[in-house]
Amino acid sequence: ECWSRAPGDPHALAGWLLAHTALHPGHRRLLARPERFAAAVAGEGADLWEHAAHRLAAPRPRA
Repeated sequence: ECWSRAPGDPHALAGWLLAHTALHPGHRRLLARPERFAAAVAGEGADLWEHAAHRLAAPRPRA
């Protein structure tokens, strides 16, 4: 898997994020601030990207 060889590659991360949001339309909010997602997974492998995407795309409780 090419993503595991270069976990910090922004092109691989961008491609994964686009594919992920295509499969999970409710996570399209990640595309509004991709730098937030990139910061959350900086230096991590693709195995943690899925977990971070679900965590960051979850609706925030209203205060």
